Amino acid sequence: MRYVMQVALMMLLAILGSVGVVGIVLHLVPNDVFPARDAVALLQGLATVAAVALGALFAYRNSLLFRSFEPHLAVTHTVSHRRVGQNYLHIAVTATLHNTSKVMVVVKEGYIQLSQISPIDDETVEQKYAKVFGDPDAGDVRNFRWIELDTMLRASDDDALVIEPGESHTELGEFIVSDEVKTVLVYSYFYNSRHSGGARSAPGWTASTVYDIVADVQNRSD
Repeated sequence: MRYVMQVALMMLLAILGSVGVVGIVLHLVPNDVFPARDAVALLQGLATVAAVALGALFAYRNSLLFRSFEPHLAVTHTVSHRRVGQNYLHIAVTATLHNTSKVMVVVKEGYIQLSQISPIDDETVEQKYAKVFGDPDAGDVRNFRWIELDTMLRASDDDALVIEPGESHTELGEFIVSDEVKTVLVYSYFYNSRHSGGARSAPGWTASTVYDIVADVQNRSD
C-alpha cells in the first residue's frame, strides 16, 4: 500500500514539474513567435489548480488511509468468583481481545491487575479523594489508585499473540484473595508491539471493570 502511495506522489510531483517547465517556456517565448501563448497559459493555470486540488485530496485520503489501517483492539472483561477453602475466594478474569481494525494485531506483553476497592476505611477514602480531586496539577486524568492485590503478567517474545482482523482471543487471569474483600477493580493493559515514537497508533489497549462480590458476602453473613 505504501508503494502505491509513493508512486501516486511521484506522479503528482511530475505533473507539477511539467506545469512549471511549460510556464517557464511560455514566459521566454514572445507572442509573435507563439500566437497561442495565451491559450496555453490558461491551460497551464487550469492544470496548476487541478494539481493543487489533487494534492489536497491525496493528503486527505492519505491521512484517512493510514488511520483506517491502524491496529486496534477492543478489550472486555468477564469476571466470576467462588469460595475456596474456609477463608479465601478464587476470582477468574477472562479478558477478550477483539481486533476491530483492518490489520493484524501482534501482542507480546500485557497484564491483568486486581485491586481492592472495598472494604476500606474512611480516612483512606478521604486521602485518595483529596489526592485526586484536590491536586490542581492532576489535569484531565483523575484515577484513584486502589490497594493492589495481585498482577498477572503476560510477557513472552517467543509466544507472541497474533490476532487477525475480526478475530478474538481470550486471556485468563486467576487470583486468590481473602473472603473479606467485597469489591475489586479489574484492570488490564495489552501493549501494541508495533507502536513506536511518533506513531499514530495507540501504545496499547486497556479495560477496567468494577466487580462486587455481593452474593458470597451475603451468604457468609447469613
